[in-house]
Amino acid sequence: MTELKNIEIEKRERVYAGWLNVDIAYMKLPDGSIMPREVVQRNHWVAVVAVTDDNQIIMTKQPRAGIARFSLEVIAGHIEEKHHGNAKLAAMDELRQEAGVDPNTCEWIDLGVFVPDPAYCTCIGHVFLAKHAKPTMELELEEGEKQLETVLIPYVEALNIVKDGFDTRIWDANSTVSILRAEKHIL
Repeated sequence: MTELKNIEIEKRERVYAGWLNVDIAYMKLPDGSIMPREVVQRNHWVAVVAVTDDNQIIMTKQPRAGIARFSLEVIAGHIEEKHHGNAKLAAMDELRQEAGVDPNTCEWIDLGVFVPDPAYCTCIGHVFLAKHAKPTMELELEEGEKQLETVLIPYVEALNIVKDGFDTRIWDANSTVSILRAEKHIL
């Protein structure tokens, strides 16, 4: 396999600071040329495939500005300072907050990491499977999540949706990767 080398970033300039930060990164290529590219920076995040004992996934339906419609997604959220870089702790918090599940009653399986788009994004997603999830608690939604709705969908149906390249009910990369990675642990 071809060796994948790091690329030197000669300098970065911040052009926008907010929930997402946008920089111009000046990449120094092997031939010595400089290539400027926009880079979106945000916190690393977690995704949780929360599966009940009857093989249903607990998902969220929430409004998304990028696609100007509601999106059906696995439980997900940022790794915040309070998590001290611990992705599993962040995943447990998100499961409790967005699905009303006591995370201590679940069997946890680490499904690895991925980058949604290395062309412009610095964040890494950490994927977990939470088996035996039981929604028994009140949701703890943050201000920007008040429109979030919890949805149960059979795992096999969710898997078929993400494998069908033309079904846009579940089509974000985060949910697609997460549901596919969970397959060998559920079926």
